[in-house]
Order: sequence, then C-alpha cells, then structure tokens
Amino acid sequence: MSITTEVRNDLIALVVGVYQAAPGTTLLNTLADQYIANPSLAATAVFLQNTPGFTAAYPIFLSNTDFATRVVDRILEDRVTTGDRQW
Repeated sequence: MSITTEVRNDLIALVVGVYQAAPGTTLLNTLADQYIANPSLAATAVFLQNTPGFTAAYPIFLSNTDFATRVVDRILEDRVTTGDRQW
C-alpha cells in the first residue's frame, strides 16, 4: 500500500515543524508505515512523539512552559514575540 502526495506532504510538514529539518528516508518510511496502519495524522504525531529523536529534541524534563516555548520557537521561528506568549 502507498500514501498520497497530500499525506506525504503532511508527514513532511509534521517533521519539519517538530525538527526544523526535512525527514530522511528511514523516518519518512516509518511515518508512512505508521500512517498506513492507522490513517490519522494525529496518531502519526503521537507515534512521532514516542521516538528517541523527539525526546532528544524535547526532553521529558522540560516544564510545560519550556516545552510550549520550544515548540512555538521551532514552528513559528521569530514570528512570535515574547510579549505574545501568554502561557
């Protein structure tokens, strides 16, 4: 079985949003397999969050505020000012 171009683009966008880098072949194949087994981008994101790469980028010792700041910084880069972060 295969995935559509739209799903592939969603998977790539998910990885770029999390890691600020395009996925390699191995990771993209793994995520595609996961999506095929459970065709839900949310489920694939949960799968990604349980990988060693995710916990390396977002260690479990981060506070909720630190985690939220890191996610926003990686996804939105410099487009959100410190004053706009009210969490």
